[in-house]
Amino acid sequence: MTQKRRIEMAFEIARAFICGERWRDSAEWCDGCESYVPMVTTLAAATLDETTSAEIFRRVEATELHHKLTADATLLVCLSSLLYAGENSPIAETAF
Repeated sequence: MTQKRRIEMAFEIARAFICGERWRDSAEWCDGCESYVPMVTTLAAATLDETTSAEIFRRVEATELHHKLTADATLLVCLSSLLYAGENSPIAETAF
């Protein structure tokens, strides 16, 4: 008689996004955070969050993400709000 063994494994995966000193050059005032934070374009936000630009726009409209509209009509997303957006975001932690 053969015994069957069952092995269960659990993995916790955390991703970190590390900004160097250059983020200070792109820091903008975020009304939601009430501080200067790095702002990224919607394309960069989508790349970092492993989603689409359309999803980023949806989350901005749903006020899930802090944002800023520049004088030339470019939508910038607050990197801090993107990184701490909640469980739906694959990015778990950050270090600045």
